[in-house]
Amino acid sequence: YTENGALVFDNVYSGLEYFVYGEKSSVVLSVPSSYSANDLYICVFVDGDEGTLIRLNKYGDEVEYEVASGLEKGVHKICVYKATEQKLWTAGERKLVVKKVVSTDDNFVLSGVRNKKDLKIDFYGDSITCGLNNLGEDNAFPTSKENGAKTYATIAGRTLNAEVSMVSYSGITTDCVFNTGSVTMTSLWDKYSALNGNVYAVDKNTDFAVINLGTNDASALYAGKTTQSDLVAGAKK
Repeated sequence: YTENGALVFDNVYSGLEYFVYGEKSSVVLSVPSSYSANDLYICVFVDGDEGTLIRLNKYGDEVEYEVASGLEKGVHKICVYKATEQKLWTAGERKLVVKKVVSTDDNFVLSGVRNKKDLKIDFYGDSITCGLNNLGEDNAFPTSKENGAKTYATIAGRTLNAEVSMVSYSGITTDCVFNTGSVTMTSLWDKYSALNGNVYAVDKNTDFAVINLGTNDASALYAGKTTQSDLVAGAKK
């Protein structure tokens, strides 16, 4: 969605895909200083490579980040995805705000050029879909150990050349209130995000949806926060 003329990405693995002619590419972002305590990362793919994590550690309303460099002069596909989920346990809310893609005489964006997708897949999930701690080896969950662009969902999406819609949130249940305050998937699935509660039109042309929920529902059941019948009703809902 847009906010004051800028593109805003809340959900993990939301972001930009564009084509550039040149040898490098940069984007201008708005990065508040509050992120210094709650790191925000992007993952950049260039021409279908393995992806590079970039920590957003320069702060300001308009900060330029170089996302690709040293390229052979020519046409290149650049993908800039939000690697960090919108909220991680007690950490603050984080959103990726893109003011513009830098375009110069030597390195310019090719307007109107798009990559044709073969499929449209909607993913709904919890921490596994977010990539929580998928780069870590312990029970700590810093954002530096999370790459939402390297999960079963996002890898499948790129492999299948699919347009991916991602609604995922660590600790989330299907319908009962447990780890995430009032946020449940039934309250979130058709909203832009937990940060933007506006309802959006779910794409009727989606080929299929993947729902990966239940772990936190089971935990809520064991903790006495829900019942088996309510859990089943929530899943149906």
